[in-house]
Amino acid sequence: MEDYRNKLKSLPKRHDRLVCIDSDGTVFDTMEAKHRCFRDSLIRILGLHGRDAELAAEVWKFVNLHSIHRGENRFRSLILTLDYLRERGVSVPDMPHLRTWAATETKLGNPALKAILDQSPSEDMDRAYKWSRESDKAIEATVRCIAPFPHAREAIARAAGGADVMVVSHTPCATLVREWTGNAIDHFTIYLAGQECGSKAEHIRFASEGKYPPERILMIGDSPGDLAAADANHAFFFPIIPGHEEESWRELAEKGLDLFFGGCFAGNYQGRLLEGFRTCLPSTPPWRKNGPADCPPRQA
Repeated sequence: MEDYRNKLKSLPKRHDRLVCIDSDGTVFDTMEAKHRCFRDSLIRILGLHGRDAELAAEVWKFVNLHSIHRGENRFRSLILTLDYLRERGVSVPDMPHLRTWAATETKLGNPALKAILDQSPSEDMDRAYKWSRESDKAIEATVRCIAPFPHAREAIARAAGGADVMVVSHTPCATLVREWTGNAIDHFTIYLAGQECGSKAEHIRFASEGKYPPERILMIGDSPGDLAAADANHAFFFPIIPGHEEESWRELAEKGLDLFFGGCFAGNYQGRLLEGFRTCLPSTPPWRKNGPADCPPRQA
């Protein structure tokens, strides 16, 4: 497997600031379409029907679009979805080998999973790999020609005028290349870092070490995982609020970047952004509002 750590560490430095940008849901309005592919593939792989299939669709949507888990790696989202489905009475596999791997591996992508499968085959890891591969094929076939959110291109171009810009994503690298080159915005970036390159926090750390101090690093994203990656590197964070993406990109283009380049991003401005972001995604699933009696467990 390619040594992405050294590649990230050796990226060229052209400016004294680094701007890191998530892709799905941040730059591109791809979340709904891509997660339909993940959802449908999961239902097929697990062989769910009727009410169980409906619950799987509801849970997957909550976890990946409308909760604090938005933007999580696909395999960790899969584990959480299975846990919620069990809570709601659906008989689904536990996938213990996948749990162990997802808790320790940072390069949570198909290549790393395939390498583990080749060394030590297991039914649950094989099922997860088939689901992931089937989802990617469906995404490649159906999720195409999606343009950036309004004002995103303008903001990215402005960022590239005063900072080195890098994509930091859980999306496979091949998909990032297809989407960023297809929209002719890849030339604004120094690198497109996907799931094969490690975690988002690692992307930022390896690309910035010895080159950019924390106060000169900005992470732009739409999920709590993006904020966590920024926090892990003591960087600033600009949220693209789900459902308000156009307004978020406009503010970044018209105000946020000027404050970042001017050294005035910290304090009240960063605080206001974080306060608004932390209230936009719930942690409690809607089916828990009526208490556990609303969903009695089903015997397997």
